[in-house]
Amino acid sequence: MYSKTKKIKTAVLIFLILLIILLGLTGKQIKNSFFLYSFPIQKKFWSLGSNSSNFLNSILKARVLEQENQELREENAKLLQQVGIIHQLQEENKILREALGLDLQKEFQLKLADVVSYSASESAIFINKGSNEGIREGMPVIDEKKVLIGKIQEVGDNFSQVILISDISSSFPVELNNGVVGIVKGKGKPELSLEKIPHNIEVKEGDPVVTISLGGIFPKGLLVGKVKEIKKTDVSPFQTIKVSVLFDINQLKSVFVITQY
Repeated sequence: MYSKTKKIKTAVLIFLILLIILLGLTGKQIKNSFFLYSFPIQKKFWSLGSNSSNFLNSILKARVLEQENQELREENAKLLQQVGIIHQLQEENKILREALGLDLQKEFQLKLADVVSYSASESAIFINKGSNEGIREGMPVIDEKKVLIGKIQEVGDNFSQVILISDISSSFPVELNNGVVGIVKGKGKPELSLEKIPHNIEVKEGDPVVTISLGGIFPKGLLVGKVKEIKKTDVSPFQTIKVSVLFDINQLKSVFVITQY
């Protein structure tokens, strides 16, 4: 019992001595001691805080990058639009230069229009000009090389339907380079038939076919096509002549509407 009490007193004495020593330490030493013993705990919290900070920074950076990407996409869209407009203007200028080279604007009053689509049967095209731009039914439609495309069949405020000369409903008078007059009819495909040409009239493959003013359907001198094939039979007094058109519907980008001639 005495031994146990003695041990307790010794332990208390040692504790008091250590406490006195600890209280006698300088401020710097206290800080160092606190840092030494608390460092593992601080390190753990710092690691947690650092991870949270990195996570938040990642979110913020992702938002910034997304905003920058959106701005870049919008800028690219604007640039592509500008490039498209420039390309369109270049194409239109090219078409206008060719038209001026043929003095088309001296012969006719023209309205330039873009082809926006064509019918499933490829017998008609649609253009982006309508009644608001002075377009009327029956007006002829040509390209920059004075090739006849068709005529206005239906008109809206800002669009028009052009029936092609190759449509089966199309029929109008024409002449060959030797002055012989005939009738061209659409065959429902990129081909025409030239009719009412007697056997005794000489016709050659490659001969141009042009419009005449007879009937007032089209102005005189528009290119319709070229003679593709000639057949003669004893059954009919007239030759069977095929004429190929001079335009490709898939390549038509812009056309001219002849508003007055």
